[in-house]
Amino acid sequence: MTMSTRLAVAAAALLLALPAHPAAQNREHQQQAAELRILQEQQQQLTLAISQLADAIKALNTRLDEASAATRKGFADQELGIRNMSGDLSAIRERTQETDTRIRTLRDEIDALRTTISSLPSLISQAAPPPTDGVDPAAVAGGRPQCRPRLRSRQARRPRQGSRRRACSSPPSPTTSPARFRWRFRASKR
Repeated sequence: MTMSTRLAVAAAALLLALPAHPAAQNREHQQQAAELRILQEQQQQLTLAISQLADAIKALNTRLDEASAATRKGFADQELGIRNMSGDLSAIRERTQETDTRIRTLRDEIDALRTTISSLPSLISQAAPPPTDGVDPAAVAGGRPQCRPRLRSRQARRPRQGSRRRACSSPPSPTTSPARFRWRFRASKR
């Protein structure tokens, strides 16, 4: 080896042994180390925040599942209630229609009774013509109407104490009969 080569190797070793600006390299390393620590700290904070967010999402999912189950149950209960009400309403409608039909038949019967009652005096006068000589047939027969004798048992033949029953009653006269029917009909209307 030549001397110049030896000098060059020695100079290179000296250069390598002595850092060229040791203070600048030290500051740069310190700054990079500080930035690295800051980044590691931020990474830990992000990891913690992500794990908390994942736990919150899990809790939110369970709450949403519970809320959807409660809503589903509420809708099912509402549907059941509506179906029950629909059945009740159809039964009420059927009963109302039956009642309406009965009321209509009763109204028709009442109208028929009204027409019968209003035509009753003319029917009675046609059925029993008045006597030609102006004498009442009941008055001619001794003042009492002729009655058919009733067959009674022995107990019924004995007179009861305090009772005055007549053996026979006169049939209603045609003139008073419709008035009684009218009075009864008016009383039943009230």
